[in-house]
Amino acid sequence: MIPQLKHKLSSLKEKNFNAWDSNTEIQPLLANYAKGVDSIIIELWRNNNIEGPCLIAVGGYGRSDLAPYSDIDLLILLPDEFKSTIKEQISVFISSLWDIGLEAGQSVRTISECIDLAKKDSSVSTNLLDARFLVGEKDLFSLLKKRRQESIDSLSYSTSKLLELKKRHARFQDTPYSLEPNIKESPGGLRDVQTIKWICAQYKYAFNSSVISQSELLTLEETKQLNSHEKNLKKIRSYLHVIASRTEDRLIFDLQTMVAKRLGYRDNDVRRASEQLMQSYFNSAKVIFQILEMFLANIELRLSNPKNKKLLEPKMNPWVHKICDGFYEFKGLIDYKSEGEVSNPAESILDCFRVFQSTSSATGFSPRTTRFIWSKRREISDQFANNIKTREFFLNVFKTEKKVSETLILMHKLGVLGRIIPSFRQIIGQMQHDLFHIYTVDQHTLQVIKNLERFTKIEHTHEFPLCSELITLIQPWTLYLSAFFHDIAKGRGGDHSILGEDEVKKFGKQFNLNPADTELVCFLVREHLLLSAITQK
Repeated sequence: MIPQLKHKLSSLKEKNFNAWDSNTEIQPLLANYAKGVDSIIIELWRNNNIEGPCLIAVGGYGRSDLAPYSDIDLLILLPDEFKSTIKEQISVFISSLWDIGLEAGQSVRTISECIDLAKKDSSVSTNLLDARFLVGEKDLFSLLKKRRQESIDSLSYSTSKLLELKKRHARFQDTPYSLEPNIKESPGGLRDVQTIKWICAQYKYAFNSSVISQSELLTLEETKQLNSHEKNLKKIRSYLHVIASRTEDRLIFDLQTMVAKRLGYRDNDVRRASEQLMQSYFNSAKVIFQILEMFLANIELRLSNPKNKKLLEPKMNPWVHKICDGFYEFKGLIDYKSEGEVSNPAESILDCFRVFQSTSSATGFSPRTTRFIWSKRREISDQFANNIKTREFFLNVFKTEKKVSETLILMHKLGVLGRIIPSFRQIIGQMQHDLFHIYTVDQHTLQVIKNLERFTKIEHTHEFPLCSELITLIQPWTLYLSAFFHDIAKGRGGDHSILGEDEVKKFGKQFNLNPADTELVCFLVREHLLLSAITQK
C-alpha cells in the first residue's frame, strides 16, 4: 500500500503545481491539494484500523492552505480512556506518513491536555482555532472545539498574539522592505494576515462580512484588499516552493529571477523580471503592513478599554486636549474630528500632516484618523497635487526643518507621498542590485533624509561633529530636497543622476524655486555618485 500512496502523492503534486501558470487562481489550487492529501491520510488511517481517537488537521493544513512543500500538521485526539494497543497503532501510522513522503508534524493528546496547553501557549490555542476534522470519532472533535471556546479568554488570547507579532517583527527590524524577505514571517507577510484573521475568529467576527465592519476593526474595503494581496503572496510562495523543491519561504536573490519568470515577468529595456516581481511583492507587503497597523491600533484601543468608553471624546476624557479646530491630541496621537461629512478630503489630509509636523509631541495618528487618510488617499488627484496650496504644503514639509523625515515617512506609509509626487511613486519597492544598498529605493531615500536631519540636532552632534558643523553653513531643506531626488530616476534605464537632475529642473519650475536653490539641488543630484566615490576612497 505504501508504494501506491507514495505514487498517488507524487501525482497529486505534479497535477496541482507543475502544470499551472500565472493566471491560475491560487486559493482553489491550495485547497484542492489539501483535499487530495486528506484522502491519502484518511486512507492510511483506515488501513491501520485505528478506532477511538480522532485525526485532526491543524495549522496551514487545517486552513486547507497547503503550499507544495509545507509541513503537514496533525493532532491525534485521544479519548480519556483508550486501549493499550492504540499508541502502537498510532506510531505505525506516523511512520507510514513519512514513508510515503509526507513531512508530518504531529501531537497526540487528550482534550484536557489540549486545553491545558492552549491556556499556557497561544500557538497551541491557535492550532485548535484552525482545527479541521479529518477522520475518526467526530464527537471528540466537536467536544474539543466547544471546550476551547469556553476556556480561552478573547482578551488574553489577543494580547498574546500581539506580543508574538511584535517579537516576530523585531526579528526583521520592523520593516517589510528586506531585499530577501521571508514571505511568511516578514512584516507585511502571510503571518500578519493570519494574525488578523485569528483575532477576528477569536472574537467570532466573520471575515469579509458586515459584522467585522460594524466592529470597526476592519472595513469591508480593507478585508478585500487584504484578501487580494494575500493571494499574491500565496502565489509567489507556492512558485518558490516548486522552484526550490523544498520548503522555502525566503525570497532569496538566487531564486528571484526563476520565480519571476514562472510568474510571467520578463526582462525589458528598463527593468529585470526579478525587479518587477519584487516591486509587486513590496506593494502587497506595504498594503498588508498598513492595514495590520490600523487593525492593531483598533485592537489595542479595545484591549486598553474593554468597557468601550469613548476615549477620544474630549468631554469623556480629560487627557484629550484640543490643538486647533478639528484636531485633538491623545497620548501623542493626532485625532482629526470633522463635524459632519468632510467636504474636501484631500485638503483635510494635508491639514492632518501639517498639524502632525507642527506638534512636537505627536508620534502618529489616532486609529480613526489613520483610517480616514488611508481610505481617502485617492482623493488626491493629479489636479489637486498640482495646485498652488499643495505645492506650498509639500515644500513647507522640507522648509519647516523639524520632523521632516518623520512627516515624509508617515506620508509614504499612508500612501500620500506618491500621490503628491508621481515620480516618487515609480521608485516604491524598486530593488537595488549592488553592494551599497540594503533598502529598496524609496526606503533608502527616506533613510538618507532621516540621517541628514540628525546632523541638525544638538543631541547628535557628537556622532559626526564635522557634518553637524557643515550643515549650519547652508539651508538644510535644500539638502533634504537633494536627498529626496538623488535616486528618483532609478529603474528607468539610462543615467539616473542625469535623469534625476531633469526631474529637479521640472520641480524647480513647477514649485517656483529660487534659481540658485534649483541650481544647488541639481548639482548635488547630478554629482551624488562622484561625491560617494570620493568619500569612499
